[in-house]
Formats: sequence, C-alpha cells, structure tokens
Amino acid sequence: MNKSANSLNFVMNINVNYLLTFLFLIIALIGIMGNILVIISVRVDSNMKRSLTNRLIVHVGCCDLIILLFNIPDIIQFVSSINGNWLLNEFSCKLIRSILVLAQYASVLTMCAVTIERFIGIVYPLRSKFLREKKHVTQITLFVWLFSLICASPNFIYLRVIKLPSSRRSCLLQYSNDYSQHQRIYIIYKSIESTIFYFIPLLIQIYSYIRIARQLFHIDQTLYNSIKLTKRSNNQRTQVSFS
Repeated sequence: MNKSANSLNFVMNINVNYLLTFLFLIIALIGIMGNILVIISVRVDSNMKRSLTNRLIVHVGCCDLIILLFNIPDIIQFVSSINGNWLLNEFSCKLIRSILVLAQYASVLTMCAVTIERFIGIVYPLRSKFLREKKHVTQITLFVWLFSLICASPNFIYLRVIKLPSSRRSCLLQYSNDYSQHQRIYIIYKSIESTIFYFIPLLIQIYSYIRIARQLFHIDQTLYNSIKLTKRSNNQRTQVSFS
C-alpha cells in the first residue's frame, strides 16, 4: 500500500513539474518575443529613438530580456531533477544567478529613471530639453549598470552550490560557515537591498506620480477656465453686436 502511494506521489510530482515547466516556457517565450519587438520597434523608428523615455524603455526591455534568457537554465534544471537540484557546477551558479540579480537591479533603476524623466518633463517642462542630450542618456546608462554591478557583486563572491540535509544541491548565498553569522549578514544585505531597490524606488514613483497628477489636474483646470472665459467673452460680444 505504501509503495503504491509513494509511486503515485512520484508520478504526480513529475506531472506537476512538466506542467509548471510548460507554463514557465510559454511565459518566457512570450516575454522574449515581446521585449525583442519593443527593442526593434524603437531602434528602427528614428522618431521614436529621439524620445528619452523610449530609449529608457528599450533599456528596460534589454534587462527583462536578460532575465528571461538566464531563467531558462533554472527551468530546465527544475524539470530535469526530481527535487529541483542544481545540476550545473559552481561557476555556472555564480554566473547565472549574479547576472539575473544584476539585470533585476538595472531594470528597477531604469524604471526609476523613466519615472524621474516623466516627472521633470511634465512638472518642469523647460528643463526636460536638458535631459534629451545624448551624453546624458549615456551617463544614466553607465550609472545604472555600474551601481547595479557594485550592489550585485556579493553574489559573484558568495554564491555557492550547497548540499542541503535533504540531499538537494542548491545555488545559495553563503556568507560564512558559521550559520548565525551567515544569517546576520544575510539579513543586513537583504535589508539594504530591499531599501535601495524596493522602498526608495516605490517612494520615488509614488511622489512623482502624485506630483504629475496634481500638475495635470492644474493644467486641466486652467484650460477649462480659459475656455469658459473665452466663451463668456464671445457671448458678450455677440450680444453687443446684436444690440
């Protein structure tokens, strides 16, 4: 009875793995095609290339494309091993996971740059011409990748292929052989990571879009009052001409 139950669970786990892998691959393929189309459409159209927002969106598309491509080895390993073991060597662990983290950081920072660019373009339109210069786009790109590389560098150093008590091999961060010290450093690192790449970008986006909404509402009100005043003036002129 136990053997039949175990074999049934084993077959079900394999079927679930194949189903999830199929779904992951479909999502990855759609994402890859979508990002490639975005990049091509902006790069080919000379008018779209002039917009700083579009060029930053291309940058985001490149980051997302890297993430999707480097997630494929994880998907293959997920279906190739029963327990989700890391099948590749330690160098592959460091390379794949570090590039994934690097691309994620760069994507978040670029989205922040898009938000700030839209904020300046709408709230301070006279200053937006300053940002459209090619050298500033290059400076933003260099800053994004250099800062992301510095923040992702611990992954290049501390990622290891670790054998867990359940006989699983996993690609994990290991800051120290002492578990308590490792946990302490890990919590500090993740706290800094969350602050820089989640909470600060979130606050920037909330503040920027609130200011943008207020500015657009103010413009709408000004335009509405101007149209109303123009109509009133035209009606008065019409009445005077008839009288």
